[in-house]
Amino acid sequence: MMSMPKSLLALIAILTGLTLAAAALLPPHTPSEKSAYSLVQSTLKAPLPATSLQLTSQTLADSQFAVQLGLYPDLQQATTTAQQLSLPSVPSIFATEQNAHLWYTLLLGPYPDMEQAQSAQSQLATKGIAATNLVVWPADGASSKQSASSKSQASPNTQEQGS
Repeated sequence: MMSMPKSLLALIAILTGLTLAAAALLPPHTPSEKSAYSLVQSTLKAPLPATSLQLTSQTLADSQFAVQLGLYPDLQQATTTAQQLSLPSVPSIFATEQNAHLWYTLLLGPYPDMEQAQSAQSQLATKGIAATNLVVWPADGASSKQSASSKSQASPNTQEQGS
């Protein structure tokens, strides 16, 4: 098993801290009849490599984009945050894996180009949701999102960790 470089650990710690801080600042969400999140079931059994979400010069040309709202070590944290946020559309939760660690990524999208993703990010910032990142929408996310399980309450079954 590879050990994580210190810079990666620092980045994860910063993102986790920002995610937790942003969730604490969110206004209480009034439940509505619309789904609070979409859980991409296929990634629970086969988590996506975390690197597949990174923006690179290769991904900028032929990709869809997303606003990453948070990165969580626990599925319950991701679903709870998704339910608390007042968003313009239903966010999706993808399981990702980095150096044998499982993370749940909360994404808003997909957006067909970087400009629309940046616009959505700016709109979220005006609502007080500023701790976000732009990422690549997972390649199989469009088809997975159609078959994703939409939830209106955070009641995930036991976490399945892919091997």
